[in-house]
Amino acid sequence: MDTIKKDKNTKLFLHLKKWLEKAVLDYKMIEEGDHVLIGVSGGADSYALLDLLDSPMIFCSPVFSFIAVNIDMGFDPTYRAYEELEKYLQKK
Repeated sequence: MDTIKKDKNTKLFLHLKKWLEKAVLDYKMIEEGDHVLIGVSGGADSYALLDLLDSPMIFCSPVFSFIAVNIDMGFDPTYRAYEELEKYLQKK
C-alpha cells in the first residue's frame, strides 16, 4: 500500500493513539493477556486501527496479542483491493 504513510510519528497518528489508549484504559477494552481479533475490511479505518494496535502503547501497557482477519464475502471477485489487503496483512 504505497498510499499509506509509514511514519507513525505524525500529529494525527499520535492524537489517534492517545484517544485509543484512553478508551482502552477507561472502558477496559483490552486487558493484560487478552487475545484480540481485528477485522480488517480493507478500508482506511481498519488499516488505521491495525496500525494503532500494532504500535507500542504510550500511556498504558497491557500485554496482549492480536490477529488480523479479513473474511472474503465473495461479493465482487474482480475487486483488486483484496490482493493489496492480502499483501499488507502478510507483511504484518
